[in-house]
Amino acid sequence: MKICAATGNAGKLRELRRILEAQGHEVVSQKELGITIEPDETGTTFAENALIKAETICKVSGLPTIADDSGLCVDALGGAPGVYSARYCGHHGDDEANNDKLLDAMKEVPEGKRGAKFVSAVCFILPDGRHLTCMGECPGSIAFERLNGDYGFGYDPLFIPADCGVGKRDKRPNTEHRSYAQLTPDEKDAISHRGNALAVLEKQLPEGTVLSVVLRETPTADSGLTPELLTACFDRVYVMPEADASALPTSYDAATRVVAMTAYAPDSGSYLVTQ
Repeated sequence: MKICAATGNAGKLRELRRILEAQGHEVVSQKELGITIEPDETGTTFAENALIKAETICKVSGLPTIADDSGLCVDALGGAPGVYSARYCGHHGDDEANNDKLLDAMKEVPEGKRGAKFVSAVCFILPDGRHLTCMGECPGSIAFERLNGDYGFGYDPLFIPADCGVGKRDKRPNTEHRSYAQLTPDEKDAISHRGNALAVLEKQLPEGTVLSVVLRETPTADSGLTPELLTACFDRVYVMPEADASALPTSYDAATRVVAMTAYAPDSGSYLVTQ
């Protein structure tokens, strides 16, 4: 399935693309589609903000869209910075300033009291508005100083996960106390909050899921049901007798993933589209 990733965060995009492509999907970023909108994250929960982002970008892209809202929740700080993780320092996206503020807030907190978890809400939405939000967490603790590595972004140098990945799926205790930033991509993806949320989503939308649409009316640019939109969003298009299919391919084409049929509708996993 071709999916638009609703994020302007380069690090988050890398992880979404890496994990989703491993699940068999094609990922295109909003930037690659020329979408520069930055939705206002007015929600009070990760799930609310993920839906806001996914819904906004989906309306513009016309593609199935995925958005992630995530953050770091620190026990000693009552769950802060939480949904305000990206702007903890007072402005958005300054990783160094956010890390500095967190270290300062935690400077008097002793070993054993520095528990924390990363939380991710991943929202997948279809152009018709149907959506699914999956949650993922990764428990760990906050380091006393930056533990920089070759990978990671955001709070990764300060977060020590309880486990680290082994291969693509397994995990083991993080006995070396390495930070997120010091884990390889595979070691992180297998245990990360985002990886866990996407694993739940994968079970809901398993590899090989076929999205079908039954077209009862002729697709036109005015209606928004363009051939380009249909082929981008669906694996199969079934054209009923009352619709003119001349704008669509007349036989199955692997490149466009469209098959035009005359009077057959699939039993399940499909829905009707009319102008």
